[in-house]
Amino acid sequence: MNYGLYQLTMVVGPGLGGLLISVGGVELAYGVDAVSCAAMVIGVLAISPQPPLRDDDEPVVAIRRSIADGLRFVGRNRALLGSFAIDLNAMAFGMPRALFPVLAVSVYSAGASGTGLLFAAVSAGATVAALTTGWLEHVRRLAPAPPTASAPSAGM
Repeated sequence: MNYGLYQLTMVVGPGLGGLLISVGGVELAYGVDAVSCAAMVIGVLAISPQPPLRDDDEPVVAIRRSIADGLRFVGRNRALLGSFAIDLNAMAFGMPRALFPVLAVSVYSAGASGTGLLFAAVSAGATVAALTTGWLEHVRRLAPAPPTASAPSAGM
């Protein structure tokens, strides 16, 4: 739920920013940003100090050991290792967000609102994915489906 809400805000925020820029210019967008930042600072200052929750029974050595155990588990589990490698690859090479403003202006001739939509598109896809993953909890066994005998051959 938290991830889905985060992605939703990543859709609404850039889209709203692009619309604000197209309607009132950069000054309006910065003004709204300054007001929202001030509201966050006031909200943080209004929160009373919270003492940290400490578990003095577990020393730092045990924490390091559990982290090492977790990394060894990931190293032994090929599916997890593969998903980590794919995610790292996607984060390093598949997120060309720095190019969105240039693409919006030069390729799509969309201006500020187009830039906002490009930034929002990434999270829009993630929001759709987060909202449609409920069927995964019903999966009992992950394995490739065996070929059926009634499937037509490629030569027909």
